[in-house]
Amino acid sequence: IYKLKEQLKKKLADMPNIADDKRQEIEAVITRLEDASEGMMVWMRTFDPLPDSLGEEKARKYLEEQKEKVTKVKEDMLQAIEDARAIN
Repeated sequence: IYKLKEQLKKKLADMPNIADDKRQEIEAVITRLEDASEGMMVWMRTFDPLPDSLGEEKARKYLEEQKEKVTKVKEDMLQAIEDARAIN
């Protein structure tokens, strides 16, 4: 994600006369890449497995909820990467 974001920023810098709509498109993709990366960081900071002492059922429920969240993060990241590659 970082490399793609930097490539797109360089593309903007190297093309000062780029059409406004194309510039906006590239900037939007850069924002999606940043948001996807931040989404992963937020999930990683908030992930806190429950201690074994709370029981298997509570642990299973927590992990299933986390799986849903991280699946969304994954989808956001993959979409942002696909969008960036389509522009490059």
